[in-house]
Amino acid sequence: MIKFVLALAALGATAMAAPVTGNVLNKTTNKPAAGADVVVSRVTEGLPEVTRVKTDAKGNFTINIPDTDANQPHLIRVEYGGANYPKFAPPGTQSVSIDVYDAAKQVEGITGSADILAFQTVSDKELEIIETYVVRNESNPPRTQLSERAFELYLPEAAKIENAAAGRAGGMPVNTAPVPQSEKGKYAFIYPLRPGETLFRITYRLPYSGKLDLKPRLTMPMENFVVMMPPGMKLDPKSSGFNASADENGMHVAVVKAVQPTDRVEYEVSGSGKIPERADENQPAQAPADNAGNLQRTAPGGGLGAPIQAPNPLDRYKWWIFAAVALALIAGAGYVMGRPQSAKPGRDQLLAALKEELFRLESDRAQGKLTDAEYQEYKSAMDIVLRRAVAAG
Repeated sequence: MIKFVLALAALGATAMAAPVTGNVLNKTTNKPAAGADVVVSRVTEGLPEVTRVKTDAKGNFTINIPDTDANQPHLIRVEYGGANYPKFAPPGTQSVSIDVYDAAKQVEGITGSADILAFQTVSDKELEIIETYVVRNESNPPRTQLSERAFELYLPEAAKIENAAAGRAGGMPVNTAPVPQSEKGKYAFIYPLRPGETLFRITYRLPYSGKLDLKPRLTMPMENFVVMMPPGMKLDPKSSGFNASADENGMHVAVVKAVQPTDRVEYEVSGSGKIPERADENQPAQAPADNAGNLQRTAPGGGLGAPIQAPNPLDRYKWWIFAAVALALIAGAGYVMGRPQSAKPGRDQLLAALKEELFRLESDRAQGKLTDAEYQEYKSAMDIVLRRAVAAG
């Protein structure tokens, strides 16, 4: 594990073996994807292309990485049917397998899994919201939804968008700006909804005077509508259905289950507070006192209901969300794949915290607390954050 962390911190102490072989399979037809473009890009600003090849009749390909790039991580992506299917390749990668799908403008089986909002104040006049949407594609046979309005969303009309990204859970998020639509406050992501889960993250700011009423609008049903507040901020529900959930990384959490686009979901936020840079997720959740300005968990007649007994809806996505928050702290809310940023105060402490999380992850795996799939998903997200933290220096 120590060697693993040191290798990450060095960003490529082991050379990427050349050549790299791979295979591309069309999972819609379960046949090889012949003639597909395979593009290799350097993981730096702008993702500059290093080389490209085409798959043969059996979907196989061979990539020769230039010696000058041997110690660098790369992104290998397949261009197929108008969509991109990327896979991160750290130094030392010798072979990869990438699945692709047929694409269509509309496919059956697109559902919303979660809409997660994390709040913090950035000044006495501005409120910042990091909103993450989790969208599930369960099409059968599996196909990618690809159009100019693959995923649509509403933002408050006064919202000023800071940055946005999209990606797969556990994968590498990439910049993709939502496009304004003709209806005021409505936006669309031009990003493929591949089979499985796709996450969209958008950071925006709203004018704030210490209190703000919010009436969110949804474009599709959501299994979970989640609001996360730092200590010092308060959520006051104006509609029914809000329930307290387990705290996450020092943030208080409230959840509304099974929300339809026609449902009334309204609440007021007040107070001030910052997203914690470091919080022990193993620390037991504590109900905040009424006079602390935090969430009210059991207050009758308008307060949050008792904590829900269902599994925490953040469990499956918190590492992707944690990555977004950590990157914002490292790069001053910069883009995930944006321009290099100078080191920020507290960066060394954040790097140390991330390494501690990696050790904890290995420990949990050794104790059987994680499945292999969960381990790989969490480790991928942590790898991304650690690489960007080191690169920020």
